[in-house]
Amino acid sequence: MGFVFEELDEQTRAFMLREFEVEAAGNPYQGKHLSESGRPAFATLMRAAIKEGTEEDLVRALQQSEPVRFYRRLVGLSPAVVAGLV
Repeated sequence: MGFVFEELDEQTRAFMLREFEVEAAGNPYQGKHLSESGRPAFATLMRAAIKEGTEEDLVRALQQSEPVRFYRRLVGLSPAVVAGLV
């Protein structure tokens, strides 16, 4: 079961997206477990979750992402653990 964000409306999502874009333009968070191709993929998936998704949507998308799947195979971690690492 996901979080319940009672006041997460379009205006709040717009503020969140603006903050994300400011960070992305400067010194963005780059998970140490993301591959070179995983970094832009993470940013794309995060934007989609901010615009219209949930935290669960982001986790599912990361679990299905090739850079995350590759890392998981590499170290033998569960998808949930890997999603938490990025």
